[in-house]
Amino acid sequence: MYSQQINRLGGFFGKMIDLYIQDQSADVTELNVWDEYEVGTSTKALEFHHHPVYQTKIYDVDGEFFSSKSMLDLIKIGCLEGGADYEGRKKAVKHCLGIQRKIPIVMDYQRRICIFPTKSPEEYDCMWIFTDHVKSYYGISNSRVKVIFWDGSSLIVPISERTFQTQMGRTSQCFMRFSSDRNH
Repeated sequence: MYSQQINRLGGFFGKMIDLYIQDQSADVTELNVWDEYEVGTSTKALEFHHHPVYQTKIYDVDGEFFSSKSMLDLIKIGCLEGGADYEGRKKAVKHCLGIQRKIPIVMDYQRRICIFPTKSPEEYDCMWIFTDHVKSYYGISNSRVKVIFWDGSSLIVPISERTFQTQMGRTSQCFMRFSSDRNH
């Protein structure tokens, strides 16, 4: 009798799991999925997305897209496309500028693609901001900033205005330091 109850429950849970999977599939059709997306000059920001398959939400001048690649994987590929690997760029910033945490990255010097993390890249709620698209920003609370992009869109970022300003400055300093090396 006990095993019959388990089988009945298993059947019930199996149906629930099937319904959940169908529901997730329905969500996928509503998502604008672009799995082969490569970060570039049109990328404005990357954000972790809570989904079993599509883990990155991409803010682009052409719209919002979703990818099964992690933010860090997209960034690492972008760095390689820009001529060096992510770890090398990170080490160079640490060595030359002494920045140890929330390290800004110049992904591509020629195309001026500079990014910074809002938190440690290992934290799930870290976002990556592509600075060339930022027109302005202002604090809307002690821990949130509204970022206005040049295309008129905006994004709420979970970071203080002071930290956002610091990260923008660090990223600019990083670009100036390494681009001046290339001009000599």
